[in-house]
Amino acid sequence: MFRGRELNKSINPDEAVAHGAEQPCHNNLVNTHKFPNLHMVIVNVNSTIPARKKRTVSIYSDNQQATLIKVFEGERAMTADNNILGKFELTGIPPAPRGVRQIHVIFDLDAKGILNVSAQDKSTGKETKITITNDKCLSKEELERMVSEAEKYKNEDEAQRQRIGAKNALESYAYNMKSTMEDDKMKKKVSKVDRKTVIDKCAEAVDWLDKNQTAEKDEFEYQHKKLEKVCQSIITKLYQAGGPGGFAEYSLVTKLCNILKHTKFQIKRDNASVLQFFVLVLLLHQYL
Repeated sequence: MFRGRELNKSINPDEAVAHGAEQPCHNNLVNTHKFPNLHMVIVNVNSTIPARKKRTVSIYSDNQQATLIKVFEGERAMTADNNILGKFELTGIPPAPRGVRQIHVIFDLDAKGILNVSAQDKSTGKETKITITNDKCLSKEELERMVSEAEKYKNEDEAQRQRIGAKNALESYAYNMKSTMEDDKMKKKVSKVDRKTVIDKCAEAVDWLDKNQTAEKDEFEYQHKKLEKVCQSIITKLYQAGGPGGFAEYSLVTKLCNILKHTKFQIKRDNASVLQFFVLVLLLHQYL
């Protein structure tokens, strides 16, 4: 049962591939923060086939050595409301901090409606894949029923997508800031007191997330904004006092890029975030 509604089992999941193949961002085997899985659309309904799409995802947890890729069909925002077509595991990923390892996921949909999905670890080239076959076509009625349900819950799905997006943005920002301040290069550029302040506040944010998984979008955004205010003055001091040599380290630049990405998510809400955004742009410009 999905939210009180029966799963429509009259549709063979394999048959829906040609009409709408979709994939979650990634569902990790060692995910300690069990956020609901949002998906990204890979092949839209009524897309011209053959089609080939590629997405890059990052590893979710520190030192994670395996990830589980799940392939869904449907048009709902959450994977729990769609039909799973198949899943496969990519193993042997070298241990690294969260967000460093990149996984390329490639979707190949041929003219016969057969879907090949592969996942490759960018650092090692190791690859695994799955083939999902399509023996029949959906009837017009079945396809319309799927589309109708997606339209019916469109507003609800969009609200849920934004809520989860705000939650994930807060979590990513907290982990990236904490990881950056723990970097050996940063220890030479940021005072012990400032580093401890950021690390402690990030830990508080993660702890709050663990205890408030079902919070509303505004609550996640409020916590994100609070954390940004703490980090803003320290990042500004880092830019003002910084000099060449410390930021060439790839891992550190990667972390700054991740922070920049999640700061950009916030800039529509306040001028302080706009300032932080441009400070990070200047940091990256100076050291890249």
